[in-house]
Amino acid sequence: MATRSDAGIVLRLSDYSETSQIATLLARESGLVRLIAKGVRRSTSARVAVGLDLLEHGDLLFAPPARGTGLGTLAEWRQRDSFAGLRRALILLHAGLYAAELCRVLMEEYDPHPEVYDGLHRLLEDLSRSEPAERFGVAGRVLDFQVILAVSIGFCPNLRGCVACGRARPPGSAGYMSFTAGGLVCRSCVARFSDPKRVHGTVIDRLWRAIGTVTPAESADQPTEAGPPQEVAADPGGAESGTPRASERAGSDRPAERREPPELAAVELLAEHLSLTVGRRIEVFDLLRRHWTGGRNARAVAAAADRAEGAEPAGGVG
Repeated sequence: MATRSDAGIVLRLSDYSETSQIATLLARESGLVRLIAKGVRRSTSARVAVGLDLLEHGDLLFAPPARGTGLGTLAEWRQRDSFAGLRRALILLHAGLYAAELCRVLMEEYDPHPEVYDGLHRLLEDLSRSEPAERFGVAGRVLDFQVILAVSIGFCPNLRGCVACGRARPPGSAGYMSFTAGGLVCRSCVARFSDPKRVHGTVIDRLWRAIGTVTPAESADQPTEAGPPQEVAADPGGAESGTPRASERAGSDRPAERREPPELAAVELLAEHLSLTVGRRIEVFDLLRRHWTGGRNARAVAAAADRAEGAEPAGGVG
């Protein structure tokens, strides 16, 4: 039986028998693998030195399934890092579990994406060293990983402009996100879609910057403040719609400032996009979100901030 050696991160463990488990791992060169770890639940073998635990990193030797899919067999596991710091606070552990579940649900078996593996390893390292009180910093790290995964597997939303007519979105302007369309839609096209959600301009800009760190060529397509005038693609306020923006009512040229960091709503926006793409909700995300919003979703937090500034609510289409 041919075997492979690789580096891997444990994404999920489930009992298979009284002595064995099924381990789902993300391997750097092999992609997502599901393996039977025989005897691991009571093993004293040197081949499985410390057993298996969630979110740990190590070296594995395994035999792939004979038919290319299904369960392989774990022959050897050597733990390299347990990321023990994740267990210091639930927010850190939930962030790591959410990232692991994203990989398990969105990725295909034996379809390697080394950049996703590296991104997950970097995220777990950063989280294990993070202070739990830095909850917005945790949100930023999770967002960056979401983007790496979405770009790598081709599920990244289109933020250049309206996916229906192609009109560009100037930086800072609010917009509508259609998950069925896979990106932003403009004011003129919004009625054609059943699921548009209004998104604050700072949230879109933060998500675009995260995408630009993964695909610099994409960020070069985004118009800048000093660039040539562009037709507003997705800004439901202002003179054209007859509804003054908060910044216009205040006599300022600048849009109203958000009181919450845009990472929160950006993480939730991308989480919803990825969940709807695969047709299932990543339940652990609800646990993670409570650490940031006290049980309210980020859109409700954004709506409250916008109402405080006198702007339109960020949660609806109007």
